Amino acid sequence: MDQLTIPEISETVVSFLLAVITYLLKLLVHEIKQMKRDQLELRDMFIWLKAEQQNIREWLDSQIKEIKTDE
Repeated sequence: MDQLTIPEISETVVSFLLAVITYLLKLLVHEIKQMKRDQLELRDMFIWLKAEQQNIREWLDSQIKEIKTDE
């Protein structure tokens, strides 16, 4: 009768654990890459919003000056 020995069982467990660790590391790398893409997108959006805020501020300043000159 073939019985599993302790070394065979431990080799199987170690192989399984290594496969799980490899899978989790692959997921981690994927998530890090996605976070980097998201960070770049947020940076671009921040730059755009900052420019829009400046345009709105300039427009409001011109409107305020126009109102003051009309008085």
